[in-house]
Amino acid sequence: MGLQNGVPNGVHNNVKRNHIGSTPVPNEPIAVVGMALRLPGSIYSPEALWDFLIEGRDARGPIPRNRYHENAFYDLSAKPGTASVDAGYFLDHDLRDFDPTAFSMGKSEIEHLDPVQRQLLEIVRECLENAGETTWSGKNIGCFVGTFGEDWQDLRRKDTQDFGPYRMTGSSDFAASNRISYEYDFRGPRCVGNGHFGFATHLANKTSVSHFEPPAQPP
Repeated sequence: MGLQNGVPNGVHNNVKRNHIGSTPVPNEPIAVVGMALRLPGSIYSPEALWDFLIEGRDARGPIPRNRYHENAFYDLSAKPGTASVDAGYFLDHDLRDFDPTAFSMGKSEIEHLDPVQRQLLEIVRECLENAGETTWSGKNIGCFVGTFGEDWQDLRRKDTQDFGPYRMTGSSDFAASNRISYEYDFRGPRCVGNGHFGFATHLANKTSVSHFEPPAQPP
């Protein structure tokens, strides 16, 4: 049995080194204390997700008529301009639904707001409530968001007469975490991981751990 950092191999020493590698600090466990979600299959709560997994269900369903008519595009040849699938995994609630009363935005800004940002704002509130948090305003709370694609922005670019002060902040993904932090008065770090949800989770984890590390000592 060899030694690593003075500890026998295979034995977890429950310490980590700071980025200089000089001062050991205890590993701090990461806890999930609240959860909220929107998933296909009418899954809007952690309890619904648990039941869905236990029952082994599949959320696959037909393409909603308010997205596009699959009969007009369905073609197994996969030619340009066609779709070779006639089903998928879709959120089945109306993406236009949004309760603005808890937020500071005016009517004009809300009308330009990406449905992704709308849902994130509501989901964060549900997550805080699920965690039993009530006094988050002004606290050192970070916000890390993983996104994929900018469909709302792509749609709006088609209209050359669509312009205004909220066009960029309402549809660009960079605004997602910043908007959440602003509306909930989170004072911690914020970041958007475009195209990689795991990257946002990794940054959140690293930021949480670094909070417990002592400041680096000069060499």
